[in-house]
Amino acid sequence: MKYLILLVIIFTLFACSNIDSDLQLVATENPPTFNDNSSMDNSDNFCTLNSGEEVEEGWSGNDTGSNFCNKCRCMNGNLACTRMACIPKPLPPTSTSVPPTATRVPPTPTLVPPTVTPVPPTATQVLPTPTSIATKEALYSDYSDDPKNPTFIEFTENKILISDQFGGIDRDYITFTVPEKAKVKSIILKSFTGEDKIAFFALEKNNKYTVNDDITKMISYGHFGPGTDYSQVGNDILYYDKNIDQKTREKVELGPGEYTLRIQQGTSANASYELIVYLE
Repeated sequence: MKYLILLVIIFTLFACSNIDSDLQLVATENPPTFNDNSSMDNSDNFCTLNSGEEVEEGWSGNDTGSNFCNKCRCMNGNLACTRMACIPKPLPPTSTSVPPTATRVPPTPTLVPPTVTPVPPTATQVLPTPTSIATKEALYSDYSDDPKNPTFIEFTENKILISDQFGGIDRDYITFTVPEKAKVKSIILKSFTGEDKIAFFALEKNNKYTVNDDITKMISYGHFGPGTDYSQVGNDILYYDKNIDQKTREKVELGPGEYTLRIQQGTSANASYELIVYLE
């Protein structure tokens, strides 16, 4: 019995010694393939500003040169700009190699302001009859685009509401009459909407608009809207300034007579405004 157990143990050890436990793994690595797109044409579009400066596709901001007051955007190689009238800026004094001193005299403004105190008509003066249809109060009406035939609006309860949607080439011309022994002391901006936060107005003492962009013939003018410094929503816009920078504004009152407003906006086709003219 002892010999039998010994033989079994010897046989088991001999069989295990012949087992081959070595394994070999072969890894084959295939490098990834990359596409070289460096030869693709990624050329950009450019737009040219008024002064000749080139800007890249997607650029937006104010134009240069004589179109400085309009906002532009470069889209598909074309320059889209607002169409507001740009009042020329005063030319700066000619610079020399000698640095300016504290006693340098600024250039004298050449613009002569009109008289801000309107002259009331005489008792024999006959006011011309307006040719357009009178509207007591407007709510987003489409006013006249013709400066020679503006939309006439009457005072109701000593006020006029002027309200419209405008933008682009759509300009509004509105005329109203201040009665005898009355005057207008304020024109309040009640509301304003639009992508472009600045619009322009001009007021002429006439039953039609004839002064174009000549500020010396305007009773009042300026920019208005949320993007301005002085004529924001809730403010009185009835001021005049002999300088286009609007830093020396003077308050204006309207005496008896006829007046015509010109109102315009740049590129915001869906812009709107509300002005209230108060009669005292």
